[in-house]
Amino acid sequence: MTYPPLKSPHKACIAASAASPAGSVTNVQFFGNGAALGAVTAPPFNFTTAPLGAGSYAVTARASEAVTAARID
Repeated sequence: MTYPPLKSPHKACIAASAASPAGSVTNVQFFGNGAALGAVTAPPFNFTTAPLGAGSYAVTARASEAVTAARID
């Protein structure tokens, strides 16, 4: 997901939905332009970033689940 460019400094609130048919989701990691922004270890998987610099960010999330320790991108 890509939002319009941020004006510096600016915090962003990010939310993700995650589920696993094999077990429970143990954490969701959030990334901006491929760099780690932070992680949440319990639902709801909502995260507020530290102040970000001006610019555009491609935001992604990666979930991990308990049973197989698999990553869900």
